[in-house]
Amino acid sequence: MKSLKPILAVLCALTLFAGCFTVALAAEEECDHAWGWVVDVEPTCANGSKHMYCPKCGATKDEGTVISATQEHAWEWVVDLSPTETMDGYKHEACKNCDAVRNLHTKIPATRQDPADIGGAILKWFDVIGNFFYSIINQIRAVFDGARA
Repeated sequence: MKSLKPILAVLCALTLFAGCFTVALAAEEECDHAWGWVVDVEPTCANGSKHMYCPKCGATKDEGTVISATQEHAWEWVVDLSPTETMDGYKHEACKNCDAVRNLHTKIPATRQDPADIGGAILKWFDVIGNFFYSIINQIRAVFDGARA
């Protein structure tokens, strides 16, 4: 008698599932669909996508239909090298949605500039040398950190 309980539970679950599945199919067959497009991914410089949806029964179709790109990039500035008091920095524009870039090597002026000041020129030279060694040290550190992982 104990072995019949699991079998009866499985039979009840299957009956319940079959009934729900039949009701869902009948509801979809009886629905006179009111199809409308739903945008999944808005098109920008890259293609978007959409699908059709019936709000009456929740049915969907034509998933992944392509919406052509509009060629409108979403530009934002990216700082490549921050300026210091004596050294210019650089930036460029990159699209958030694709790999497009423009305005490479756009100068960001140093915060203080006095070309007649020899001390400023020497400080600028030290900034360049210091930044060079700083970047080398960071690259070496990254190699050692990667070796430890």
